Amino acid sequence: MAAPQRSLTFRLAHSSLQLALRLWPEESRHWAQALTAELDEIQQPFEALQWALGGLVLFARASASHFLAWLKLPAGSRLSPTSLPPGTAAPLLPKRSRLFTAAVLVGTILLLYLPQSREDISTVRAS
Repeated sequence: MAAPQRSLTFRLAHSSLQLALRLWPEESRHWAQALTAELDEIQQPFEALQWALGGLVLFARASASHFLAWLKLPAGSRLSPTSLPPGTAAPLLPKRSRLFTAAVLVGTILLLYLPQSREDISTVRAS
Protein backbone atom coordinates (compact mmCIF):
# COMPACT_ATOMS: atom_id res chain seq x y z
CA MET A 1 0.00 0.00 0.00
CA ALA A 2 1.39 3.41 -0.93
CA ALA A 3 2.08 5.96 1.78
CA PRO A 4 -0.45 8.80 1.95
CA GLN A 5 0.60 12.01 0.26
CA ARG A 6 1.78 14.51 2.88
CA SER A 7 0.88 18.18 2.70
CA LEU A 8 3.35 20.92 1.85
CA THR A 9 3.34 22.05 5.48
CA PHE A 10 4.35 18.61 6.71
CA ARG A 11 7.07 18.29 4.06
CA LEU A 12 8.43 21.71 5.02
CA ALA A 13 8.52 20.70 8.69
CA HIS A 14 10.24 17.42 7.87
CA SER A 15 12.85 18.93 5.55
CA SER A 16 13.70 21.71 8.03
CA LEU A 17 14.31 19.16 10.80
CA GLN A 18 16.38 17.00 8.44
CA LEU A 19 18.57 20.02 7.63
CA ALA A 20 18.93 20.85 11.32
CA LEU A 21 19.85 17.22 12.00
CA ARG A 22 22.76 17.43 9.56
CA LEU A 23 24.09 20.61 11.19
CA TRP A 24 23.35 19.69 14.82
CA PRO A 25 26.34 19.65 17.24
CA GLU A 26 27.55 16.11 17.87
CA GLU A 27 27.21 16.14 21.68
CA SER A 28 23.42 16.63 21.56
CA ARG A 29 22.57 15.06 18.20
CA HIS A 30 20.48 12.37 19.91
CA TRP A 31 17.91 15.09 20.69
CA ALA A 32 17.65 15.94 17.00
CA GLN A 33 17.16 12.30 16.11
CA ALA A 34 14.37 12.04 18.68
CA LEU A 35 12.71 15.19 17.34
CA THR A 36 12.79 13.87 13.79
CA ALA A 37 11.46 10.46 14.84
CA GLU A 38 8.55 11.98 16.75
CA LEU A 39 7.59 14.17 13.79
CA ASP A 40 6.40 11.10 11.87
CA GLU A 41 3.85 10.38 14.61
CA ILE A 42 2.12 13.78 14.24
CA GLN A 43 -0.98 13.68 12.03
CA GLN A 44 -1.98 17.33 11.71
CA PRO A 45 0.18 19.45 9.35
CA PHE A 46 0.20 22.59 11.47
CA GLU A 47 1.03 20.63 14.61
CA ALA A 48 3.96 19.17 12.67
CA LEU A 49 5.04 22.68 11.71
CA GLN A 50 4.83 23.80 15.35
CA TRP A 51 6.87 20.76 16.35
CA ALA A 52 9.49 21.60 13.74
CA LEU A 53 9.65 25.24 14.87
CA GLY A 54 10.20 24.07 18.43
CA GLY A 55 12.92 21.77 17.16
CA LEU A 56 14.57 24.65 15.32
CA VAL A 57 14.55 26.70 18.53
CA LEU A 58 16.20 23.78 20.30
CA PHE A 59 18.72 23.59 17.44
CA ALA A 60 19.52 27.30 17.84
CA ARG A 61 20.07 26.84 21.58
CA ALA A 62 22.29 23.79 21.05
CA SER A 63 24.32 25.59 18.39
CA ALA A 64 24.73 28.69 20.58
CA SER A 65 25.80 26.54 23.52
CA HIS A 66 28.28 24.71 21.30
CA PHE A 67 29.65 28.02 19.99
CA LEU A 68 30.05 29.49 23.50
CA ALA A 69 31.83 26.34 24.69
CA TRP A 70 34.13 26.62 21.67
CA LEU A 71 34.89 30.27 22.51
CA LYS A 72 36.02 29.33 26.02
CA LEU A 73 38.67 26.93 24.73
CA PRO A 74 42.26 27.98 24.20
CA ALA A 75 43.11 28.94 20.64
CA GLY A 76 44.17 25.96 18.60
CA SER A 77 42.28 23.33 20.59
CA ARG A 78 39.14 21.48 19.59
CA LEU A 79 35.86 21.13 21.43
CA SER A 80 36.03 17.35 21.65
CA PRO A 81 39.37 15.68 22.18
CA THR A 82 40.62 13.93 19.09
CA SER A 83 41.73 10.36 19.22
CA LEU A 84 45.33 10.71 20.32
CA PRO A 85 47.41 7.56 20.45
CA PRO A 86 47.55 6.15 23.98
CA GLY A 87 50.41 7.47 26.05
CA THR A 88 50.87 10.68 24.07
CA ALA A 89 50.43 14.02 25.71
CA ALA A 90 48.25 16.73 24.26
CA PRO A 91 50.16 19.45 22.43
CA LEU A 92 51.00 22.63 24.30
CA LEU A 93 48.29 25.21 23.78
CA PRO A 94 47.96 28.87 24.71
CA LYS A 95 46.24 29.43 28.03
CA ARG A 96 43.97 32.24 26.83
CA SER A 97 40.54 31.48 25.44
CA ARG A 98 39.30 32.43 22.00
CA LEU A 99 36.88 34.84 23.66
CA PHE A 100 39.76 36.64 25.36
CA THR A 101 41.66 36.79 22.07
CA ALA A 102 38.62 38.19 20.26
CA ALA A 103 38.06 40.79 23.01
CA VAL A 104 41.69 41.94 22.79
CA LEU A 105 41.44 42.20 19.02
CA VAL A 106 38.21 44.23 19.15
CA GLY A 107 39.66 46.46 21.88
CA THR A 108 42.77 47.11 19.82
CA ILE A 109 40.74 47.97 16.74
CA LEU A 110 38.55 50.36 18.75
CA LEU A 111 41.62 51.94 20.30
CA LEU A 112 43.15 52.55 16.88
CA TYR A 113 40.01 54.36 15.73
CA LEU A 114 40.39 57.04 18.41
CA PRO A 115 41.64 60.34 16.94
CA GLN A 116 44.53 60.57 19.40
CA SER A 117 45.71 57.06 18.47
CA ARG A 118 45.71 57.92 14.76
CA GLU A 119 47.70 61.06 15.53
CA ASP A 120 50.22 59.02 17.53
CA ILE A 121 50.63 56.56 14.69
CA SER A 122 51.21 59.31 12.15
CA THR A 123 53.80 60.90 14.50
CA VAL A 124 55.67 57.60 14.83
CA ARG A 125 55.64 57.11 11.06
CA ALA A 126 56.98 60.62 10.49
CA SER A 127 59.87 60.21 12.92
